[in-house]
Amino acid sequence: MKTCQMLALCTVMLFTQVRSQDKDFGATISEVFVPLGEAVWLNCSTPKPNQTFYDSRLYKNQTKRGPNWLAVEVIVLDWQNSTCVCMLDTGDRQLISHTQVMAYALPSDVTIDLQTELEEGKEYTINCTVHEVAPLEYLTINISRGGDVIDTISYEGPHVVNRRNVSHLHTFTARRSDNLKDFSCEAILRLGSEVHTVKSTEITVQTYTLPEVPVINVKKWIENGTSFTAECLLANGFPPQNVSLKMVFEDTLLNVIPVTTNEGTVKGTTQLSADFSDLGHKTIRCEAHLFILSMESRVNVNIYELPTVDLSLSEYTVNLEENVTATCQSTNIDPGPYGLTISVDGKEEKTGQTSVTHTFTASQRTPSLPVTCTAYITENTNISQSTTQDLEVHYPPSNPNVTVLTNETIRLGNPVNITCSSDGLPAPTYSWLVPDNAEVTYSPDKSLVIIHTAAATHAGTYTCVVRNAHGEVEAKQEVTIAPDDFNRRLLIGIVCGVGALVLLATIISLVRYIGWKNDRKGFYALWRKTPDQRHKNGNIPEPPTNSTSCV
Repeated sequence: MKTCQMLALCTVMLFTQVRSQDKDFGATISEVFVPLGEAVWLNCSTPKPNQTFYDSRLYKNQTKRGPNWLAVEVIVLDWQNSTCVCMLDTGDRQLISHTQVMAYALPSDVTIDLQTELEEGKEYTINCTVHEVAPLEYLTINISRGGDVIDTISYEGPHVVNRRNVSHLHTFTARRSDNLKDFSCEAILRLGSEVHTVKSTEITVQTYTLPEVPVINVKKWIENGTSFTAECLLANGFPPQNVSLKMVFEDTLLNVIPVTTNEGTVKGTTQLSADFSDLGHKTIRCEAHLFILSMESRVNVNIYELPTVDLSLSEYTVNLEENVTATCQSTNIDPGPYGLTISVDGKEEKTGQTSVTHTFTASQRTPSLPVTCTAYITENTNISQSTTQDLEVHYPPSNPNVTVLTNETIRLGNPVNITCSSDGLPAPTYSWLVPDNAEVTYSPDKSLVIIHTAAATHAGTYTCVVRNAHGEVEAKQEVTIAPDDFNRRLLIGIVCGVGALVLLATIISLVRYIGWKNDRKGFYALWRKTPDQRHKNGNIPEPPTNSTSCV
């Protein structure tokens, strides 16, 4: 420190320690800190400067006196604390005042040691070192994060001579909130009224984490010759913008561009074409990298060829209860991963590999019996290929059903239809046996008998005969024609006539009643022409004695 600066320091008035009650005497400062090797002026107020002197072990470079003061310049050459005594001796009394002189050295440097990339959840240590500082009993070390002090330590006596290097360690758990925060150390020397601060450089850290393994989304079964999409997702990686994804199919590195979603998930997508010569199980791998961390996941996919099948029947047209043999074969070059199934009319009958033969009896009365051969992948039966042959089964007609179609009881003059239906293959033919002299017509296939106007000759038995190459069956239907009853019609006429007479009498009585009512209203209208008499005193007067009324 320069001499003029030290002189100004010495002029600052602090508490003065004296051994007398003389306020005009005493050192102007009780303690002073001086950089090692530098000089400082000590000042003492005194009424008799010529009888005043300084006593100190420190080297006194020069002394000055004024009208009421004494100043001495001393040089601090070692680390020992020194007491300088200002003394006034008048013979009959002695005045003494002390000044403590202490050497110090500001740190030559303050350094911080901390990794710049921190994994979330792990512990890290900050090493803060203060270099060549003295004395330690006045030193405080602060460790800051983002401008906030997170740890502090202050050193206390005893007094230690010479400069020293001192370190302070602080351990903390890395969090996401530490990301991009500045960490620093500072050394503070509190020397009396002076405070000296020396700071380290700032270290900006990045925190990161890969708490979850990447997830691969891809179809597990892929048909050879088709294109498909593989997707890799990494959730909760931090910071997501620093995550890199790599996808590999077997030994082939895929082109993947990571994209960060709004939720912070990193997604990589790639398109592949399943045109590989080797079928079977393949591996897709996804690697997530973040600084020194990496995670990997794998999934297996299956490249397959769709199975192909061939189905043949020993017969394609058979009669009921005849045997048929179905042969099902896989035409794939590699039959290993495939299975075969033969189904008849939707029911699984037999399974196997490479080739399956099944003999069955055509026992169902159905014109078309489906026979199906299905080839499937044994590890995934949902992937299959089928072919179907329809077996035509011939059978005799079933018992026919004969019905009479009419809207009312069959009476003379009514139209009538009589129908006959039966199941059979080949389609059966129809013929009828009808009553003698019954005039009827037939539909083109003769399954319908048409009677346009029922007559008595149409009553009797109608027999439907159904035939095909495999047999003949018949069914009968009795038809009864109700007579046209004259008495019934006469009774209806009488009832209608009586009803008409009653209606006429009712109308006449109604007309007479209406006329009577009108006459009665006319009488009361004439009599009530004097309302004042009628309502006088709240009483209704009696009608005249000569009046006439109808009740």
